Amino acid sequence: MFRGWLPGILDVAREGTTALLVASLKVALLVLLLGSVALLARRSPAAFRHRLWLLALAGSLIVPLLSPFVPRWAVLPSWAAPSAPSRPPEAVLLDPAMGVASIRPAPLAANPSSGAPTSIPEDGRVSPPAGASVPPWISALWAVGVLAGAVRLVRGIAAVRRSVRASAPVRDRAWTELLAEGCRVLGVRARVELRRAGAGSMPAVWGLRRPVLLLPAEAEEWPRERRRAVLLHELAHVLRHDCATSLVARVGAILHWWNPLVRLALRRLEADRESACDDLVVERGRGSRIDYADHVLAVVSRATAGPALAGVVPMAQRSHLAGRIAALLDARRDRRSLSRRAGAMLAGAGASLALALASLGATAPAQSPASTDPSAGLESDDARAGRLLSELRALAAPVTRRAKAEVRDLDPRHPVVVRIVDALLLDLESPLPDVRRAASWALGRTGHPLALDPLLRTLGDEVGAVRAAAAGALGELGDVRAFEPLLDRLPDAEPLAREWAVRALGALGDPRAIDPLADRLFDPEATVREWAVRSLATFDDPRIGDLFVPRLADPDRDVREWAVRSLARRRDPRDVEPLVVGLADEDQDVREWAIRSLAAIGDPRAIGHLRPLLEDDDEEIREWSRRALETLEKRRER
Repeated sequence: MFRGWLPGILDVAREGTTALLVASLKVALLVLLLGSVALLARRSPAAFRHRLWLLALAGSLIVPLLSPFVPRWAVLPSWAAPSAPSRPPEAVLLDPAMGVASIRPAPLAANPSSGAPTSIPEDGRVSPPAGASVPPWISALWAVGVLAGAVRLVRGIAAVRRSVRASAPVRDRAWTELLAEGCRVLGVRARVELRRAGAGSMPAVWGLRRPVLLLPAEAEEWPRERRRAVLLHELAHVLRHDCATSLVARVGAILHWWNPLVRLALRRLEADRESACDDLVVERGRGSRIDYADHVLAVVSRATAGPALAGVVPMAQRSHLAGRIAALLDARRDRRSLSRRAGAMLAGAGASLALALASLGATAPAQSPASTDPSAGLESDDARAGRLLSELRALAAPVTRRAKAEVRDLDPRHPVVVRIVDALLLDLESPLPDVRRAASWALGRTGHPLALDPLLRTLGDEVGAVRAAAAGALGELGDVRAFEPLLDRLPDAEPLAREWAVRALGALGDPRAIDPLADRLFDPEATVREWAVRSLATFDDPRIGDLFVPRLADPDRDVREWAVRSLARRRDPRDVEPLVVGLADEDQDVREWAIRSLAAIGDPRAIGHLRPLLEDDDEEIREWSRRALETLEKRRER
């Protein structure tokens, strides 16, 4: 059985490996270009160099995401082109030992050199095309490395969170006055919490929304000037949002762990980040460079190594210390900060470069000199049908969206579309449920009118997952003739089939579905109730809001959240009292959306219920309550 799946699995792995190598090549070019500018600008301010390294690492995340959606500019080598599937596009390869009749293939292309048709081995397999020699195991190796890096990152962040919880708040007046002075000198507007950690720790900043400044226990013994220098340095990190940029950079380094240029960029970013903060302290703190360097040396000499974790910015790392001290002693160094205008210009240039690199595509494979076919450099109908068929069956959403758009742009009578639909219709007759399920989804993505009747028949499949796929595919087709058959699936014994029938009826948008969908609000399966709420919310009917109010007491938090979010769309003052009940929900997200919904309705009656939440234990609840109250107060003044 598994031998029949192996060619498809290898196709997916091979395509993933090719995409991975192409992304690595583009990211390497991006880091090389921006890194070269940073290295050549050694005499420029550290803040400028840090921004260049940050753009390179942020681009390592953006370029692979943009690549599937931008037009192609064919300059990369031909191996970077997506490979054709390693089987005939219309064939469903089954294990011959199962005694299952093979599905007939479409006419095969002739061998260019001999003029004879390409033969297929008896086991139903076709060797990968020439040039598709990228080892498929590379993508598996990359995934293992990413998983290991992600585990280290999460464990490290969890350790820091435990350290923060174990630390004690610093309320000593001498420290709080210095902290207030430092915020005033640097222009830091964020509320910074000062806490004391264990002995031997490195001063560090942690947190994205609510920064926490951790001090070692021995900081009580520091003289006033050293305290001021340390606080100014850490507040410079807060001002520059280094915790957030550190997280972005480290995620980029994890995803491209095998790229030495990305690792180099991360090291240089960390070094220039510390130098940029030093420059900010020296420039605005009005202190002596020499004294500040002495304070840095004294702090580092008594502390253990700082945590190299995303989101945590220690005052110093020993690997960067020598360069920092040399920079502090250099009287001719340019210590200017990066202005907002310069930062915006750099960000625009970096985004343009990332967009250009994302658009790089592969050139057409070189043709044999003996070939005289004028269309040899173009993708044949067979090859295109095979590629699109593989993409329509894929699990990756960007791949299927791209293939779906390409197929729907073609005339339904186009030979490529006809080949694809014929192959998928044959797949629906397969004895393997997974093949029928994949064919159902792919048929829905084609949007072809011939897919309707076969998918309606598949709604009666004996396997629940296949029935669910058929229901979802009918929702993709959007043909109102599927309305009644989908209604018949609402009481299906398989929860997944009921869920996708509900989702498909919502996609069809027929008002006749309101009452049947309202019945599904009481379904025993939570996901069915959730999608009943979400589907009903798409209808513009005054009855809908009244159906959601009882769901505010649903035992499932997702159902309650979507009920609250759906009431926000209606903006009916009658919903204020039910939403007030949601303010006391045990789930934070439900409470947050109840606050946002009350703000959207704009009824001043909610003000008295929102004010007590300004003292809530959760910071996000307090923040959303503050915003909601500001909105309601402004509306009341009008």
